[in-house]
Amino acid sequence: MILRAIFWIAVVSFFMPREPDLGLGRPGSEQDSMGSLMARVEAAEPAKACDDHESACRVGFSLLGAFQSAAVRSLDAVKADIEQSKAKRSVDN
Repeated sequence: MILRAIFWIAVVSFFMPREPDLGLGRPGSEQDSMGSLMARVEAAEPAKACDDHESACRVGFSLLGAFQSAAVRSLDAVKADIEQSKAKRSVDN
């Protein structure tokens, strides 16, 4: 029984797919675009960080701007939204 189990484990491990090569390189390599971008930022070259990666920086800054605008909403706006949703629910009922 043990030999049968070892046999099937060997068969399954032989036919298991290997790590796919997606052409993106190895994780942690210097060719990694985000890794090199972060390395430039950490190396105190923030002005040159987006030179080679303009589209990534544009998307990143737009996401950062959207997050900032959502996070910086005043409490009055949040309170008004809550009151409006309460009023809408009371009308629906």
